[in-house]
Parts: sequence; C-alpha cells; structure tokens
Amino acid sequence: MTLSRKAGWTLAMVIVSAFIMVAVSGKAWSAEVSTLYLAENSDIRSLDPSQAGDGVTMRAVQFLFNRLLRLGGKLNNETTPALAESWKWSPDGKSVTFKLRKNLLFCDGSPLTADDVAFTFTRLLDPKTKCPYQGTYTVIKGARDFIDGKATSVSGIVVVDPENIRFDLNNPTPYFLYQVLLPTAGIVSRKAVEKFGDTFGQNPVGSGPFMLEKWTRGQQLLLTRNKNYYLAGLPKIDRVDVKLGIADNLQVMMLQRGELDMVGPISSADFLKVEADPKLKSGYYSHVGPRMYYIGMNVEMAPFNNKLVRQAMNYGVDKQKLVRLQNGRGEIMKGVVPPWVPGFDDSIQPYPYDAAKAKDLLTQAGYPNGFEIDMLVPDYRDLPQIAASVQADLLKIGVKLNLRQQAYAVFRQSVRERGKVAIFPLQWSTDFPDPQNVISTILKGSMAGQQNFTFYNNPAVDKLLDQADATIDPKRRTELYQQADKIVHEDAPWIFGFYLKADALKSAKLKETSDSYGRVPAEVTEYDHFDAVAKTP
Repeated sequence: MTLSRKAGWTLAMVIVSAFIMVAVSGKAWSAEVSTLYLAENSDIRSLDPSQAGDGVTMRAVQFLFNRLLRLGGKLNNETTPALAESWKWSPDGKSVTFKLRKNLLFCDGSPLTADDVAFTFTRLLDPKTKCPYQGTYTVIKGARDFIDGKATSVSGIVVVDPENIRFDLNNPTPYFLYQVLLPTAGIVSRKAVEKFGDTFGQNPVGSGPFMLEKWTRGQQLLLTRNKNYYLAGLPKIDRVDVKLGIADNLQVMMLQRGELDMVGPISSADFLKVEADPKLKSGYYSHVGPRMYYIGMNVEMAPFNNKLVRQAMNYGVDKQKLVRLQNGRGEIMKGVVPPWVPGFDDSIQPYPYDAAKAKDLLTQAGYPNGFEIDMLVPDYRDLPQIAASVQADLLKIGVKLNLRQQAYAVFRQSVRERGKVAIFPLQWSTDFPDPQNVISTILKGSMAGQQNFTFYNNPAVDKLLDQADATIDPKRRTELYQQADKIVHEDAPWIFGFYLKADALKSAKLKETSDSYGRVPAEVTEYDHFDAVAKTP
C-alpha cells in the first residue's frame, strides 16, 4: 500500500487493527430480527467500491459487494472462491481465466455476468472514476493505453462468455489474484451504474450479503439481508446498524453496556481495562499483523552507507522494549516478509539486543565514539513514542539522535527526496498477504523514492525479487523471496522493529459459525463480509 493510502486508512485494510467496525445501539428491531450493531468514528466517503481508498469506506463496501475471490484458509491469507468458483492460469502465467458461479444475482434480482465484471475493472481504470487504486490494475494488458486515451477499451479484459472472463497481463503476475479481492474490486451492476451515474455511491447495487436500507450521512448506515446472496443460508444476521461519528474512546464502554457487538483495535488505556475485567477478556482476541514497524536508514547517506553501522544500529536497539510499549502486543521482527504472509522465513533470527556488539561494529566502521544525526519523526500513531525509545537506547552506544517531528503529510514528501532524510521510524500495513506487496514494494531498487525510502538498491536482491514476482509456482516463489529476505536482513537497511498484534473485542452474543475470528490476512475484517457471524438474542 502506498504511504499516502496508509495515512488514510491503514490498509488499510481492520482486524483487527483499525478495521474491525464497532457497534452501538440504535433503532430497536423486533425480537425475531437479529441486528449487528457496529460503529465508525467518521462518515463513509461513498458506498461505491471504486472510491474505497480509506478504511471506513472499505469496511462499508464489504457488506454490499462481493469480489471474484475472497480470503480464506487457516490464517485467512489464501485466495479462495467467491463469485468465481474457479480460475485457471495460462502456462506462461500471463493470463488467468475466472469461471463465475451459475445464476449469480445482484441484490435487486438482476443477473450478474462476466460483462459486469469486465465493466467493473474497466471502470476502475477509467480516469473519470478517480479510483485511488487505479495504478494497481495497470498490470492488465492495455490498461495504460486506455488510461492515456489511446484506446477505448482495455484489451486485456476479455469476456469469453457470460460465465467466463479472462485477464491478459503484461507480465506473469501471480499476485493478481490478491488484487482482484481488494475491497475496491467489488463487482458492480453495470445497469445500475449507468442508471444512477454519479449518484451510484448513494444507490449501490452489489451482490454482497447485505443491501442498503438507509444512509444518513454522518449519523447512521442501515443495511438489510440480501435474499439473493450467492451462499445458501447466509448471512446469519438480518440487519446491520452502523452508527457513524462515534469517538474511539467511547467504544469499549459501550460494549460493556451491551450497546455494541464489536470494537477494535483496542487502545493502550482500554487494554488495561480488558486485562482487569474477566468478562471483557473472554471476548478479546488478537493476531500478529497486519502492521510492521521499522526504523529506515538511508543507505545513500553517511554514516548509513556503511553496512557495519546499520548492523550496529540493529544490535543497539532493545526491540523487546518497543513491544512492551504496545502492552506486549507485538512480536520482534525477523526478516522483511511478516508471519501472516506466505513466504515468511522463520529461520531468520532477529538481531539481539547487544550494546557491546553494537559498539564494536561502530569502532570497526570508524565511529569509535559514535555520531550525532537528526531523525525525522512523523506525528502518526505511536511513531513518536517508538522514536523516543530508540533514541534512549542508541545514546548508550554513543549515537545521539536529534528527533525532529514533522506533520505526516509533510513527512511523506520529505522521505521521498533523495539525500534528504537519513533515518526515520515508519510502519507498513499489507494491502494483501503476498510477499510482493511487502519486500518488492518497499525494498526493490526500482521503488526508491516511491515506497523504498531507504533508497536500498542491491542488484542481487532485485534479480531475485524480479524472478519471484513473475513466478507462478508457489514453492519456487517462496524460495526466491526467502533468498532475497536473507540478503536484506544481512544488509540491514532497517532497524528491524516488531510486528504489531491486531486485536478486537466482541460481545458474548456474537457466535462463531466459522473460524473467521482470530484469523489475520492483510487487515482482517476489512476483508470480511460478516456473512457467517451469528448472534443470539
């Protein structure tokens, strides 16, 4: 995910990390009707999935729109069927054909066909749509010509017949399967979009488990069960009532009063309440992911152009203390690819906290007395607190960091400029659980100044990543990514920090009809329709 998108919603993407929606009481429905009470701290931008570039909007459109695929598996990080019952790659990995389920319907009863799928993805690429994820789908052949006005259609989007659609890609792109399950890629009704035009975002027609009943901007979103949902017997809930503009600091209290069914993530102050209350604690769950915190070091700027210095910085920081700052809700980082992403290499050992080793490496690098340097710190989430902890640790090995705090919007421009920012704290949330979205996006040389703010550029790593990004075979892909990860860990362009645990609370009334609770993909419930959640009276 791009840095600018992270500021808006992440993700991104909630657990279980900002993305579980919370609930408060609202209209009282009859006893025969089950209602899931949720809440958001701000309004929804639009109910058009093409506009889903922030967390609140992403979470809302999940209820209303299905994608071709959805996340599943034990860790909720695998591509599984949704509107598409199956898919098949071409031998060269440059085309993938999705076979739709038979007799799919939109919530208004109209048929959903491959034509609607083609329309949806063409619309995402249309500059007039202003989709925040437009660039994601430029992997499709002909997308760039269409965007630039050189073509009136996207040549790589091919309707084979009403139940089959093929995507031809510029290069083998195995992670395209994750791109088609992003919230942005919810399949829209072509007929409805053409009917409502610019007001489609207030009159959404999708195939999700719920459909719009009423949206009062800034106050409430009411949804009702979609009787045409493609999964028989689902959803289990009859209605969803989302209160808008509810402050985060009120949500745990509301759950305690029985006024909401889910809340997350949990603040540090509220976490202490949860720990002290057995009733609350029984509804608490967490998983590592989707955020990873690191300290970036610009490898083009002295003294961080010396690998020994970068390694010394890793030995000089007590990562366990950083985890303690999160109330213990985290795990020390190993390599770049995190544990919730296929390809995670558990054999990589974290840099231990060893001040003596750090001093020795600094001496070898020519800095026996350490050095002094500015650290640019964004005023974002808990990054200032993390920076202060790192500052205190490094002072013990002779490295003096002068913390310079900057507004996040300004910071994200500063780190993009070559030779401007030597060291900085940052976090990354995965858009989707694939190594390409992590190591290739953040550390490939070609991404320098885009998402690679350390300007790290190792040709050997880039070669491995280029191969991995274009390899269809999962086993071979994993091998290539893990080889690259080991080299990056040795090169140490980051002070490897920690993986944050995403967490949430649910009321005792919510019953698990699947293993969905506690699973973590990119940012769990942002990719969850809540279709299998049941609630007792």
